[in-house]
Amino acid sequence: MNRRSLPAEWAPQGAVMLIWPHDRTDWAGSLERAEAAMAAFATAITRFESLVVVCRDQGVRRNALERLAGVGCNRAAVATVLADTDDTWARDIAPIPVMDGELPLLVHCRFNGWGGKYDHAKDREFGRALIDTPGFATLGYERAPITLEGGALESDGAGNLLVNRPTVLDPDRNPGLDAAGAEAYFRQHFGIERTLWLDVPALPGDHTDGHIDTLARFCDPGTIACTAAGAGESAAAATTHAALEQQLSALRGADGSPYRLVPLPEPAAITASDGTPLAASYTNFLLVNGGVLVPAYADPADAPAIERLQAAFPERTVVPVPARTFVEQGGALHCLTMQLPAGIFEDLALS
Repeated sequence: MNRRSLPAEWAPQGAVMLIWPHDRTDWAGSLERAEAAMAAFATAITRFESLVVVCRDQGVRRNALERLAGVGCNRAAVATVLADTDDTWARDIAPIPVMDGELPLLVHCRFNGWGGKYDHAKDREFGRALIDTPGFATLGYERAPITLEGGALESDGAGNLLVNRPTVLDPDRNPGLDAAGAEAYFRQHFGIERTLWLDVPALPGDHTDGHIDTLARFCDPGTIACTAAGAGESAAAATTHAALEQQLSALRGADGSPYRLVPLPEPAAITASDGTPLAASYTNFLLVNGGVLVPAYADPADAPAIERLQAAFPERTVVPVPARTFVEQGGALHCLTMQLPAGIFEDLALS
C-alpha cells in the first residue's frame, strides 16, 4: 500500500508560501505596483492563516515587512525565509508538499523555465535552496526525475489527479516520456492512483502551455470548477473552452459518476501594453483555511465567478483579490503561492 498522498488544497494548511518581487525579476519595470498588489494579497491570506514570505536577501526582507506593516498585515502571522529566485511563481518552482504517512515531505521536481522559455538557473535550484535554509532544513526532501510544475497538478486528495497533457508530455520538458511513464512517477512520488488526462490547448497568453490551474480545479471530490466562455472571447479561447467542456463532461470519478461542473465565465480580454493577450482566469483561485481567495479583474464577470465559487464552497468565505497586475506577468493567485500542510509552520525555525 502506498503511504504517499498529494493533499487536496482544501485539506488543513499550516501556511501559504509566496515569493516577494524584487528588482532582478521581470517585475523590475513595475515593481511599485507589483509590491502593492502583493501586499494586498498577503494581507488577505493572513486573514485566514500564516504566511511564509521568501525574500531574496535582507534588504528585500526589510522592504517586504515594511510594505506589509503599511497595509496593516498581521506581523504575528508572517514568517520570512531568505532564498534567491529568478521570478516569483512559487507554485511552479517550489517543492510540492506531499504526505508520507503522517509526515510532510517536499518533492522537488526538475524545473526548466516552462520548457526552456525563460531564464531559470536560480528557480531550478529553489527547492534545494529552500530546504537548506534554517527554517526548512528539518523537513523531508527528495528529488523526482521529472520536469514538472506544481501548477500542472490538481489533486482531489483521494488519489485522483487532473492533468493537462501538453504541460507534462512535452518534448521540451520531458523528451520521450509517455503517459504510462508519467503515471508511474505520479504514483511513486505523489501516491496517485488515477490520472485524469485532458488534452486542451492553452488559453491565449498562457506561457505554461495550459496549466490545469488556469483551466479546471477540484472543489470537492465530485465537483470541478472550470473556465468557460466569456464576453467577446477570441476564436482561440473559444476553441479551448469547447474542448475543455467536452473533455471534462466525459470524465468519470472512481465510482463511475460524472463530475458536477461549475463554469466560471472568463473576464473580457485583457492585453499587455503591446496588445499581447494575457491569460486571466478565475480558476486560478487559492484555497486557504476557511476561505477562497479569487482573482478579481475589475470586470463584470467578477461577480458571477465569485457567486458560483461561493455556492461551490458554502462553508468558506470567498474574498476577491485584485489580480490585473499579476496577470501582466502571466499568472495570478494560485501561480504565486504554494500551500504547506498543517503542522509545518509551527515546526519551522523562521523569523
